[in-house]
Amino acid sequence: KYGLKNAQEVMLTGCSAGGLATILHTDYIHSALQKIAPKLERYKAVPMSGYFLMHDSLEGEPIYQTEIRSAFELANATSANQHCIDAVGNPKQHWKCYFAEFSHGFTQAPIFSINSAFDWWQAYCILDSKLVEGFPQQSTEQNGACAISSFTWRCLNSGGRECLPTEKDAIEGYAQSFVNTIQKYEAYSKKGNGFFTHTCYTHCEAETPKFQQFQINGVTMQQAVSKWWHSDLDATEKHTYAPCKYHKDSGDLQCNPSCDGAVVEAVEGEGRAKTDGTDLTIRGEYDFCLTVCEASQQSSSDTQTCSQACEHAFAVANETLRVYCRGDVCDDATTETMHQEADAMMNEADSEHSTLLQLKQHEAVLKVKNCLPRSTWCNSLCSTS
Repeated sequence: KYGLKNAQEVMLTGCSAGGLATILHTDYIHSALQKIAPKLERYKAVPMSGYFLMHDSLEGEPIYQTEIRSAFELANATSANQHCIDAVGNPKQHWKCYFAEFSHGFTQAPIFSINSAFDWWQAYCILDSKLVEGFPQQSTEQNGACAISSFTWRCLNSGGRECLPTEKDAIEGYAQSFVNTIQKYEAYSKKGNGFFTHTCYTHCEAETPKFQQFQINGVTMQQAVSKWWHSDLDATEKHTYAPCKYHKDSGDLQCNPSCDGAVVEAVEGEGRAKTDGTDLTIRGEYDFCLTVCEASQQSSSDTQTCSQACEHAFAVANETLRVYCRGDVCDDATTETMHQEADAMMNEADSEHSTLLQLKQHEAVLKVKNCLPRSTWCNSLCSTS
């Protein structure tokens, strides 16, 4: 229908889960294309933010590994890279082939991987995470509990300025683990491949104007991809761009000046908060609320639409956020008063809406409680009026 059978050049790409799927299925799609597109001359893949590490949480727990294994087994998955499956051997370990670090080396088609060494999604949902209550038989639709501590809201979203020394060590440690992981597997030395691994605190940045902004040694992502795309099977080192080392001994951790603005954009992109200077909108939580609410409606005769319900719920969450971030107060008594005000708002909202919405409101406020009154994040995102 769209002329794919006449294609001569095809670039397969995807971001986040789509980035991982790009790595896992590059060869499968290539094989399918070769059957229907006889003129195909160039086929390569560019996964973006899809290289998720098999890494323990801050508490030393294999949270993300457990979640991926559960998903693999629940789906009775058979679509992982077959070469990886064969190499792993033990059927009980086949789930590991859902990780890029295992599958990437078995991919035959050329791949250029774009990733942050400290991607905010991985920071939230791998490093600062826990299993949801009752996992894997939880009663909610929540897939995982991400950004569960002040490590995220105080440390990470301040650009490192409010991080404890141990937290800076954790950030540097994760980034180094990322670099070590991609370097120790065959894909790193396989001709035709390439890597652009930066230190900007972002996710799916290659889908934004940052594609032309972020640089390593004066080369932007766009320039790196273009050079690689137009090359043949060059040695990997010709198309490998390695990250700098974070500044653990200074206020600002970031070592790459082209990452300017990435911290605030990580908060916005994650969908939890956005500001125009006075008002906050919890976009991602609202969208989730709306989707789940509409799916749970019993009839069209409901007196209040999901849109109205979710708008009210997150107007409450917005006001709660402003309460927690208001002013210059630091003393315990005032902070406790702020907690009581926010809890009162939540109780009022809870009395008006379904259990489903109560859950989402409560989740939003729990995350807000990690926002300290004088934190850099509050000062930059919240109204002080």
